[in-house]
Amino acid sequence: MNALLSSILKGVILGIAIVLPGISGGTAFLILGLYEKIIRDLSKINLKPYWPLFCGAFAGIFISGILFSILLASYRNLTSAFLMGLLFASLKAVFNGRPRPDAGRLLVMAAGFLAAFSLANEPLGFSIAGNISPAILMLGGALAGGTMLIPGGSGSAVLILMGIYDDMLFYLQEFALGNLIIFGAGSALGIFLFARLLDKLYSQYRALMSYFFAGLIIGSVRVLWPSSFNIPVVFAFLAGFILVWKWGGDR
Repeated sequence: MNALLSSILKGVILGIAIVLPGISGGTAFLILGLYEKIIRDLSKINLKPYWPLFCGAFAGIFISGILFSILLASYRNLTSAFLMGLLFASLKAVFNGRPRPDAGRLLVMAAGFLAAFSLANEPLGFSIAGNISPAILMLGGALAGGTMLIPGGSGSAVLILMGIYDDMLFYLQEFALGNLIIFGAGSALGIFLFARLLDKLYSQYRALMSYFFAGLIIGSVRVLWPSSFNIPVVFAFLAGFILVWKWGGDR
């Protein structure tokens, strides 16, 4: 029973990490001591030992998703500042152990920044949920699922870049089962298929992809920018920054 409760609790922690931008699911696996074993078992589609973990993760996703949906609706500036701190601090993991910048790497980072800045043009918390096509939901799930397994990669940051992060929080709050199933199917596809491709590319072009990811992260901060700054907003930013810098910034 103790092992069962421990596995469920680890799943809840993992679910919360998945929802928070800047905290990688892969990093959470590393911290919980599960990364190598679960990646190996996922490649073999050996899921039976992990059902308590997955149940806990679903609970953590719903709890934190509903919470952040409420906070975005009521305290948009504070919540956005907190999420922005999470994203900025995640740059520590992206650059950890990477070669120093040169002209080529800075050019790649600039390309990532421009791509994200041009795509992420709607402030978080001001979009109207419900008009996302099934194809976009499936693609978002696949990209987020594949990315979150890479230590330092954030699936939620991908959703922010695509402009559907707050929509997914809304679907969680409203328990929009149809949209959640489509997104979940895409996530499963990304976890089992896309993660392998990302892992190979990341291993072969680690430095360039790290700088490209950094550019994406910095550019996507545009949607999180608070409409005004005051002391509580600054403290919210620092709280998010310190959380990831201390807890989720290492690989």
